[in-house]
This record gives sequence, C-alpha cells and structure tokens, in this order.
Amino acid sequence: RQSERLNIYKELADKLLKEGKAYKCFCSEEELNKKRKESLSKGLPPRYDGKCCNLSSEEIVSYEQKGIKPSIRFKVDSGLIEFEDTVRGKMTFKGSDIGDFVILRSDGVSAYNFAVTVDDDLMKITHVIRGEDHLSNTPRQILLNQAMGFDSPRFAHLSMILGHDKSRLSKRHGAESVKELREEGYLPEAVINYLSLLGWSSEDGREIMPLSDIIKLFSIERVSKSPAV
Repeated sequence: RQSERLNIYKELADKLLKEGKAYKCFCSEEELNKKRKESLSKGLPPRYDGKCCNLSSEEIVSYEQKGIKPSIRFKVDSGLIEFEDTVRGKMTFKGSDIGDFVILRSDGVSAYNFAVTVDDDLMKITHVIRGEDHLSNTPRQILLNQAMGFDSPRFAHLSMILGHDKSRLSKRHGAESVKELREEGYLPEAVINYLSLLGWSSEDGREIMPLSDIIKLFSIERVSKSPAV
C-alpha cells in the first residue's frame, strides 16, 4: 500500500530537492485556485506560474518560521516530451503546457504521478496498459523517471467505451454490472467475447470465438485507436 511507502516517497523527493530538480512551494490552495480560474477565463491551460521556483533561502526560512508547510514541486523544462505509445504511435507534449507540478503535498502525502512512478520502478513494471484518460499523466511520469534515473515502462493507452451520447460509459447510461448480466442469463464466455471485440479485432475477422482463441490471436498492435460506442 502507498501509505506504507511514505518514507520512500519523501526520501526521493528530498533527493530531487537537493539536486535542484524540485523546489518548495508555499502557495496556498486559495491562491492556486484563483490563478487556475484566471487562466481558464483567458482560455489558457491551468499551469503553475513558477512563483516559488526561485525563492531565496531567506524567503524559504521566513515562510517556514510562519509555520507554513510547503508542497514539493517538480521542475519542468519548456521543451518537448516524446514517447512511442504502443497503441497510438508517437506522442508529443510541450513541457510549457504542463508546468511545474506537485509531487509531495504539504501534508507529506505523495501526489498520484509521483507515487505511481516510484511504485512502478519498485515493482519492476515493464508495461503500463490503461485508458486514454491517463494519457496526459504519461509525460509527467516519463520526466520523473528520467530525473530519478529509472527505466520508463512501455505505455499503451486504450480508447474508452462510450455511451450513446459519446461520453464515457457509466451507470447513468444504463450500464449493467457483471452480477446483473449473470442474473439475466448471459454466459461468461459471451460477455468476454463481446467485450474483447469492442476495441480489438482478429486478423481473420471472426466475431464469435472461444476464450482460448481470443488469447492466442490477441495482439496489442490490433487494438483500435477509436472509442467503442
């Protein structure tokens, strides 16, 4: 559990601080929310403006003497972050659109992108296969891997399953649980067959096949980039 690895996260965050790859941020949540709203009102992506990036040691001591606990922000260069997505091909993000992001909150809890990056390295994860709604997290995780000297896993982002209104499928669309499908008499093999073909197709074009054939024929290269509706 991540709660059992807080010391590991703090140790690595402190290391990034010492190496000048991260810095202490004393901005309040109220201040950050105000800046976020201002950016959105101007049609700009909500990114941190770097206010605390170049604080002097005296300014840092002054904040700390006032009892203000800082979060830790990771420094992001303005250059391009590129990677090869197994499903979507070459992906490119601008560091200037991402901005410096929090890796350790003021209460000592690790932020999502920092925690999963450290966890993936600790668990020797080689492939990360997840929904496309996590695509924007990937450049942050790649930057963190590079900064900490970790090997980045291979990433594959799958298209979402959408409802009739083209928004992500949920209970409000009438989506049923596995338990409900079972009670209605749907066979497990039929459900698996149907779900497997929502974002993938076999080379021979078959639409009905046993699980053993699905496993044998499956290839991530044949996963569709388009969402299933």
